[in-house]
Amino acid sequence: MVIGNGSVANADEILEITKIQEVYSGNAFDSSAVNTTDEQSYELTAVGATVNTNYVKVTISGRGTVGADNNSSGTVSLKAQIKEIGQSYADINAYRIVIYKHEQENGDNGSSRGGVNFPIWYELTSGMKTNGFQVAVYSECIGSGSEGSASFINWDTVLELKA
Repeated sequence: MVIGNGSVANADEILEITKIQEVYSGNAFDSSAVNTTDEQSYELTAVGATVNTNYVKVTISGRGTVGADNNSSGTVSLKAQIKEIGQSYADINAYRIVIYKHEQENGDNGSSRGGVNFPIWYELTSGMKTNGFQVAVYSECIGSGSEGSASFINWDTVLELKA
């Protein structure tokens, strides 16, 4: 295979271009809120030193549902954090709203739901490449007002390493 700089890659180099490190299908960071806020998180498995990796891609896939009526709203937001082993977590991204619904008074008392596919990219620091790193994923559901609700269910969260 010829790579971007014109050189020919051997089989080991091709495998290092993209490597699926982990697929998490559990429910540890599922969240649900009715007239309140619920935030849940999950730490993916730590990754040891990875000199041939420059980028991490985390893709959160799941289902979000929001409901609202009578001047209420429902919001589902997602984010990820990363840390060098032995250090503290820092946000890769702030919470991003993936599903939202707001209804004025006498609204249709409706709900919205949909599949979510949320990719997040991060360039590893030299310390993370040398010492390893760990990623945590978060969901936050907010049901505001008297009749706001929200829920998020994780289908698959995939951690990929990119050369």
